[in-house]
Amino acid sequence: MPTVGVVAIQGDFEKHISALRKTNSKDLHIKEVRVPEDLSDVDRVILPGGESTTVGMLMQRFGLGEALQESAKAEMPIWGTCMGMILMASEIEGRPDQYSLGLMDITVRRNAFGAQVHSFEDEIAIEGIDKPITGVFIRAHSNGMSF
Repeated sequence: MPTVGVVAIQGDFEKHISALRKTNSKDLHIKEVRVPEDLSDVDRVILPGGESTTVGMLMQRFGLGEALQESAKAEMPIWGTCMGMILMASEIEGRPDQYSLGLMDITVRRNAFGAQVHSFEDEIAIEGIDKPITGVFIRAHSNGMSF
């Protein structure tokens, strides 16, 4: 039975765990990962969304970053969403001193679309759907948007 570890230091880890549980897979075990020792019980890891500076500092402090790098070298699959992708990048544009795992040969730009305060919800009318739906726009600007 595969065990998926979800890095559970800060951020959106509960949503990732919930989504994994909704698959109703009886062949899937889920474990929260906070310290290097937690990796010994998992076959793959998800780095969820969160605040990359904070999580990076905590990974360094508790040795989890180095343990993840070693796991990647041993070919453990690691998937990063949002903050996870930032931490996996080899370069973070405009932030040369920010900690990263350097697992992917990519350059990322944090908050490319603005600050969190630019997030909003709005009703969206979509052709073919009778009622408007609520759209959630994370770090998005509403200027000139039409649907």
